[in-house]
Amino acid sequence: MCSPGFCAISENKYILSFTASDSIYIYKKANCLKSISVKSKYDDMNFTPFNLNRIMDQKYIIHYLTCQQSYAPIIFNQYKKHYYRAFKKQNKYFTDNNRKIETDNIDWSIIILNEQFEIINEIEINPKNYPFIPIGNIIP
Repeated sequence: MCSPGFCAISENKYILSFTASDSIYIYKKANCLKSISVKSKYDDMNFTPFNLNRIMDQKYIIHYLTCQQSYAPIIFNQYKKHYYRAFKKQNKYFTDNNRKIETDNIDWSIIILNEQFEIINEIEINPKNYPFIPIGNIIP
């Protein structure tokens, strides 16, 4: 499942980012100007395609969204002039002590980029303090 994240840069320039891609795409109107890799240092490039034949299978969807690594939509901090993009690491459905994965034990990080989309830093987040619950363009 690829849901694009959308972030406006200017009136007619914007960024698209997809959950299963380490790259962001800079567009001017309908023309793609360039793609830029903003790959997480935790990304093992092990994306599993979503099985569209199981689109109505709620258990499959929950399992897929819980376990698969993914990128959150990119957002811009206008005060610090930084872009942020969260990365959810791949998880097993059950932890080693047989606990089902919940939002408080999904490992994730935040990639910090400057205005030229260069990675400044990537910070690993403790899910016990800040669970991974992206909603739209909001990073938890």
